[in-house]
Amino acid sequence: MARSNLFDERGGTMRRCKYYDVCTAVDLSVSMNASMKRLPFWIGLVYILVILVIACGDTAKPVQTLRVGFVPAEDAQQVLQNAQPIVEILRKKLSMEIQPFVATDYTGVVEALRVHKLDIAFLAPAS
Repeated sequence: MARSNLFDERGGTMRRCKYYDVCTAVDLSVSMNASMKRLPFWIGLVYILVILVIACGDTAKPVQTLRVGFVPAEDAQQVLQNAQPIVEILRKKLSMEIQPFVATDYTGVVEALRVHKLDIAFLAPAS
């Protein structure tokens, strides 16, 4: 380091030692103030990066399935065949998988609704 560079533009002095430079208290306070002014920037940047990482997590949507219950008024297979047009309309309109369910009786459908095994159910008009 040349002798003309021993004084910096902020008024602090530097002494050249054998292995390292030593700054005066003026230099340390100026450098600490400058880094403290940048602290909110770095905190904000880290905050934004954390939010972006959280928001850009797993982008794959899980397959949504709507579980629909039907009360058996006749044979269970016949009820499923009769309900197939409704299932297809729901599948197209909702753009999701529809899983039909026919219980053994009315109580079975109500219990399945109660324990959240079904999302919706077609019940008799008198129920």
